Amino acid sequence: MKAKYREVQTRIKNVNKRAMFMACVAHNLNLLLGDMAKCNKDAMTFFGLVQRLHTLFVASTERWNILCELCPGLTLKSLSSTRWECRIDSVKPIRYQLGGVNQALAKVSQTTKEPVIRSEAQSLLLHTSSYEFVLSLVIWYDLLFCVNSTSQTLESESTTLDTVLNELRGLKSFFQNYRNTDFNGAMCTAREIMENLGYRVKFSIRRQFTPKRLFDEKRQENDQREKQLEDNCQKLSDFLKDGELKDLNAEDLFSELKLFRSTVQPSVTNTLGALQYLAPIKESYSYLTTAYRIMLTIPLTVASEERTFSILKLIKNYHRSTMAQERLNGLATLSIECETAKKLDMINLISAFAFAKARKVPFK
Repeated sequence: MKAKYREVQTRIKNVNKRAMFMACVAHNLNLLLGDMAKCNKDAMTFFGLVQRLHTLFVASTERWNILCELCPGLTLKSLSSTRWECRIDSVKPIRYQLGGVNQALAKVSQTTKEPVIRSEAQSLLLHTSSYEFVLSLVIWYDLLFCVNSTSQTLESESTTLDTVLNELRGLKSFFQNYRNTDFNGAMCTAREIMENLGYRVKFSIRRQFTPKRLFDEKRQENDQREKQLEDNCQKLSDFLKDGELKDLNAEDLFSELKLFRSTVQPSVTNTLGALQYLAPIKESYSYLTTAYRIMLTIPLTVASEERTFSILKLIKNYHRSTMAQERLNGLATLSIECETAKKLDMINLISAFAFAKARKVPFK
């Protein structure tokens, strides 16, 4: 129907030029779900496992009877390649009968005489017993249930445009809320399922790849890091230099950094902790102590300064246009340092002010 030069749309346009083409909303939603799932490798792996489960049991009447014996309720169904919202029929039996499915896999791996089937059953049992699979199972069931309800509403013949908009907005809001808040609930549900089945609740740790190094490659990297550290010390010294005056010496700072790196305790994790650690021995690390102090006093925001200018506009307004500079400075200081001003003893201040301004001179 989307083709403009052939197919049904063109033939209808030839008969009635004012005929309006409207794409199928349910079909577009189906395409959106397919593209969304294909963008996630974990989703593709999950649905691949669901299809492998169905293929394993449906290929043999003996294995299918084992599944029906241990899962008397819902049965496994194949994934639909055309209607994504119908995949809930494939996920639902595993969601509520995961224990029976795993028992069937274990029984098949023990009773079968075919090595390929035995290996496939053991592989599927290993995957379906993992926390990642159970969490994906809970998440996709919740998502597909909501999508299926929305799709059924969109496919109705009596659906209007405002109904479609409300349904799609509700579906979008559901996805956003699920990502922000309901994901923790899905993790709790998956944890309960794992604990009820007696499985260990733990994400699998993937082995990290460590590239092979030549015999002198690590040494070259260390030399490059030392050279970069020395260059940074020189840049900092040049930046703080004012003519002949300079706060830091690049060579001494570099030497202190190397010595401090080998003696610092592992508990020191930030700049303030490093400065506190250097306080008792600051004579031995004079340049490093200065560098840390400069680092801690660098302003990272100007919000407080902007508030100061805003306060000046409130203090000296049109009604106080004749205010002198001394009084303006005093009121601005009180407003800026309001936390300190609140801690002052006002009675003593008033008494001191009254005594200083008293006209009578006390005689001894």
